[in-house]
Amino acid sequence: MSLRTRTTLLATALLGLGGLFLSASSSVDAQVASACAFEPTGSLKDRRVVDFDLAPTSFRFTSRSEDTTNTMRGSFDLGTARFHVQAETIDATTPIRLTLEYASVVEFRDMDGDGRLGLGDDVVRELALPGAAGATLHSVPRMHAGSYETVARYPLNASALLSGVAELRFIVLSEPATFAGEPHWPSRVFVEASVDNFPSARNDTRLAVKVRQTGGANLTAASDEIVSEGPGGRLSYRWSRCVGRDGAMLPVGPVVVEYPSGATPRTATVFALPYGDRIEHASSIGLSPGAVGPERFDMTSLLPSGNGLVFGTSAVAASALVLVSAWRRIRGG
Repeated sequence: MSLRTRTTLLATALLGLGGLFLSASSSVDAQVASACAFEPTGSLKDRRVVDFDLAPTSFRFTSRSEDTTNTMRGSFDLGTARFHVQAETIDATTPIRLTLEYASVVEFRDMDGDGRLGLGDDVVRELALPGAAGATLHSVPRMHAGSYETVARYPLNASALLSGVAELRFIVLSEPATFAGEPHWPSRVFVEASVDNFPSARNDTRLAVKVRQTGGANLTAASDEIVSEGPGGRLSYRWSRCVGRDGAMLPVGPVVVEYPSGATPRTATVFALPYGDRIEHASSIGLSPGAVGPERFDMTSLLPSGNGLVFGTSAVAASALVLVSAWRRIRGG
């Protein structure tokens, strides 16, 4: 076999390896993106932010539909870690309200092994966001035209030597934009909660984030959203089934929805998260048309459990066989 023929065979094998890997990777990436998607379909797009005000410890905004028949207002308070949203229509006398309180980050021992924070688990440490000393609020450069991005930072001080940071990033849009691998609309506010360098006390624990919700009389919970409904429509808080850990996407742990007793309609969602130097979880709150998002893939079948290892293993193995076969032909020629 000539040198030219051998070179051609090797080049063909390498191209096959790359092609198979890229094809498998793009296919898995598309499935992962679909599984991670959480925004409701048919979200209202014809809206504009008509007012935005940032103060040292709070911000507020107003957005309005193009025909001015619907107005959404929102405000965030740093000290209480509460984000309040309400929607009004010109033909409804009572606005729809939904409030999120980012309550705490919890370190716990999963005693029953079910992956969630439950009554039988051992809470090692719970660090509250409301009232955290040293919390700050600031704007960040706009990544999208007509958007307003604000970050709240909460120190997680376990001791004088151990500390981490929890962040809440809010993005208010005036026009549709795509980020975090998904289209987002002006009718909803994107919220990313992240935890950096959590000061864990043990090496056999997990993390959980508690978010409380307060709404109107009709406050209901589904598998991946909390809904507050009224005569003028519905507001919803929706979350992704994925969590980012140090740049890798993993399935979020089981989400517990609690119904605390009391006269005010309340719910509380508890997200179980893996450990990592940086953990990120996306959600949104805003007007919802009531449509359910696209059918989700089973995350446990797509994403490796406990780590962010390489996708497309079968394609790599098949490509390796092609490469070995070609190499044997070259060597044996």
